[in-house]
Amino acid sequence: MIATLKAGQVKFWNWMRNSGTIAWSRLQVLLGALFAVLSVTDLSPLPIFKDHPDWLLYWMIVNGFISEYIRRRGTEVVQTQAYVPDVGHVDVVKLVDTNVAPPPKG
Repeated sequence: MIATLKAGQVKFWNWMRNSGTIAWSRLQVLLGALFAVLSVTDLSPLPIFKDHPDWLLYWMIVNGFISEYIRRRGTEVVQTQAYVPDVGHVDVVKLVDTNVAPPPKG
């Protein structure tokens, strides 16, 4: 049972290319399609949307914050110097992915 769950987890993350950002974006597509259908459907008979019709709007705002958090989670800002022929040495700020495995040796 545990081995089956582990194998399923490995298959899932291989499908997501081992990226939380890709997993979140695929979930967004799925939920976006669902919300597109819900937005053109009369939801007033459902009690949850009758009392709170603005929940879809709140979801879009929360979704943006979650997306930014997941994207920035594995990066850090690094400042280095680079040589530009006409200018000389300049400071360069870039984002570096800290979740990337180091390249293979040899």
